[in-house]
Amino acid sequence: MGTSTRWPGPSDRSLSGNPWETVRRRLTWWAGYNSRDVERLDGIAAQAVSALQQTYQSGTSSLPLDETTRSGGVRLVEVLANLAEEGADRYTSRPGRSDESTAEGRVAVFLAGIADQLNADDGTVTGAALRRAAVSTGWKLLDESPDLHAAVAGGGTAGAWRLGDDLFGLLFRLFFGDFFSELLASALAEHLVGEVFAPDSDPVAHMTEWAARRIAAELPNPCQEKKARGHKEPLPVVARSLLEEVVNHLHGESPREGARAP
Repeated sequence: MGTSTRWPGPSDRSLSGNPWETVRRRLTWWAGYNSRDVERLDGIAAQAVSALQQTYQSGTSSLPLDETTRSGGVRLVEVLANLAEEGADRYTSRPGRSDESTAEGRVAVFLAGIADQLNADDGTVTGAALRRAAVSTGWKLLDESPDLHAAVAGGGTAGAWRLGDDLFGLLFRLFFGDFFSELLASALAEHLVGEVFAPDSDPVAHMTEWAARRIAAELPNPCQEKKARGHKEPLPVVARSLLEEVVNHLHGESPREGARAP
């Protein structure tokens, strides 16, 4: 992951007070005795989310979650605002790149352009998680915008395409859900060292996907907030004003009333 920073583990505290050891034991039991019980695995995923949030709440992690979330969030809003106001053409061609001769290469350049504007991956766990979340968000943008996807893959311009408010709000929440799930994957990888799961079972992937959906669903929606404020502020301004609430939620504070699933 590019850093030597470790997540708190059994060596850091007694097993009885270590939520990560509880997650490991429950997951090992699930894999050995009940690996078809998806509902139980969802419960373990919820416990893993809580363990990660407790890590940050306790101050035992030196990883800069707050700083990275705020700075990454500000740059994310800039990217979404650019897509809403100018379209996607600035991301469809990257000078100096030689991999634009295929559709796959052109899509990769587009995704890298978005990630690069987020200045993601500074060699830390949080930086790497930010970049992967940016790429994942870019994929979701293409999935939700077939015309844009076709233009990017075909090597043309996006023309009159612009990011709409609803998709702006969706991507805002999905990005932070993916960011948190990437941090969770990193923590699980460290705490599950030595664990081997059946080839047809990938519980960590299921758990991180569950966490991404759960976090995104509970985050504030900039579109709803803009409406609640009487449409008096531009959407990017509203989104930036919600970043502190996003930080607090990633720490495990209760989500606001009326949060809606993406």
